[in-house]
Amino acid sequence: MQPKVDVRNSEPGGFSAELALGQKKRNQPLLGIARDEFVPYETLYELWRQSTGGGVCVSEGELSSINLNKDRDTVLITGQDWIAHLQRRIYPFNPELYMNGDWVRWPRTWPDVKGTHGPAQSDNPVDVSIIVRQLIQSIRYEPPTGEPPIATTWPSGAAETLGAMAFSHNIPVTGHTTKYQIYPGDPTFIYDHIRKLSEMTEAGFEFDITPLSREFRLWSPRRDNQQIAMYTIAPSDLEADGPVLEFDWTNEGPDATYLVGLAAGKHKVGAVWTDIDSVERFGRHDKSYDFGELQNPDMVLQLLQDQNDIHPQKKLNLVLLNPEFLPLNFYTGGRPRNLIGARIFVNHDFAPLHEVHAYFRINAINWDIDKSTNESVGLELEMVYEP
Repeated sequence: MQPKVDVRNSEPGGFSAELALGQKKRNQPLLGIARDEFVPYETLYELWRQSTGGGVCVSEGELSSINLNKDRDTVLITGQDWIAHLQRRIYPFNPELYMNGDWVRWPRTWPDVKGTHGPAQSDNPVDVSIIVRQLIQSIRYEPPTGEPPIATTWPSGAAETLGAMAFSHNIPVTGHTTKYQIYPGDPTFIYDHIRKLSEMTEAGFEFDITPLSREFRLWSPRRDNQQIAMYTIAPSDLEADGPVLEFDWTNEGPDATYLVGLAAGKHKVGAVWTDIDSVERFGRHDKSYDFGELQNPDMVLQLLQDQNDIHPQKKLNLVLLNPEFLPLNFYTGGRPRNLIGARIFVNHDFAPLHEVHAYFRINAINWDIDKSTNESVGLELEMVYEP
């Protein structure tokens, strides 16, 4: 009853809902809930949207909590999708093995100049896809391997981790190289390693773990490489535009007009990003960033430009009613999952003050089903700032 669901771009999502304690099973209507039938992290979930055909699996992952109360005849359940699972695993480290001689293989380095994961490599930076691939492989196997570049292979003698989730992967070569290290006992989660690698590369990348196949996928620099608007939203009083429940637009002005970026490798590096027209129009407003360990000032500049701070920050809260009935069905052709990162075009005139006329990227989709089973779908949007 009344499920709330969210699917996010390169971030954990999940769901919450109530389930009546007297609920009968859909496929076995004579059977109800059994004793301790579902338990957090022991039970996996699939959340389906029954639309055309067999429906669509919107989210899959692990139950994360159940709540019971003596004054309520329902159980509150929550779940987290597979991206959230990456926040519960660290790069494998066994201190006993380390003390007994395994220390010679540490720290884990990319490039692998020690030959920890195979033949010793040169000191040249490696494609970021190799590092991400080995991080995903390390969830189940230790040591992981990144060779050959595309195939999923394991070295002879690799140990399979007890209780580990089996993820496959689709991680193409990105063409962007870097160096990376993980030190013994590093408490950083696999998810945070991957996010850091995305921020360290000039173009960055986005990722997902697809439901059912449990395949880790990576896109560089963005999922939306075609830059085609999936929907045009132009709310009005006409009945045909009725699916737009909420359209709330805000302009907060630029976050800053003069940006300073700093980083530290062997030497301190930095860059400045500003725009004369923006300073003359909005005034001088400063903001600084520390990008950690980076060697290349050109990369610092690229990261500053990616912040989009010097543009007016225009935000849109958009909620759709029953989007299954949009001209382009929300639940066919790989949607809704492949709508994450995609563009929509929005047009509405708040005469006489301002006309909203812009492209937005979908960063998250949030579902909210009321007691009458009306489906409200909120889109978390980021305005696309074209040069």
